[in-house]
Amino acid sequence: MIQVMKSIRLIFPLALGLVTVLYLSSCEKNKYNAHDHGDEHGHHEDGHDDHHKDGHHHVSLHKAEGASMTALGKHFAHMEMRLDGKSGKLTLWITDGEAEKSIRLKHKEISMHLTIKGKNKAVKLSAVANKLTGETLGDTSQFETQIDELKGVKEFDGIIPRIVIKGKEFNSTRFKYPLEEEE
Repeated sequence: MIQVMKSIRLIFPLALGLVTVLYLSSCEKNKYNAHDHGDEHGHHEDGHDDHHKDGHHHVSLHKAEGASMTALGKHFAHMEMRLDGKSGKLTLWITDGEAEKSIRLKHKEISMHLTIKGKNKAVKLSAVANKLTGETLGDTSQFETQIDELKGVKEFDGIIPRIVIKGKEFNSTRFKYPLEEEE
């Protein structure tokens, strides 16, 4: 009996460790290609995802800066956005499917059609160069604009008519700000 108890004490931590490693690696299907959770999680053709019900979630790289995040194309990438309501400055970042690394885009600007307090507004977010990361105009993950109509606003709707991420084109991507974060 004592020998059985010793065996259990040795095997249990090993089994628990194996289960933990398998669980934590479940999001690592392939860091460089899109992974698919399947349509049962509420993914839509427009690139917008519903909240996950399976406990699978990601944390925004820019959450400390007040950004919210949503997935694009079955977790092909993530869109993170932050609005400074005092200045009307809107910042957009694009990150990978795991929301761990920035994805540089070839765009020099990104067009959006916003609905702010019931009024439509066409805007362009300009590429932001960053000496620290080596990002340049036309090779960056960050885009910004300043819009007076966004001063004091906490929410708005928008559409990105076209955005190309790692060669994949997304058209008519709809969103609500703050972005619908994953749970």
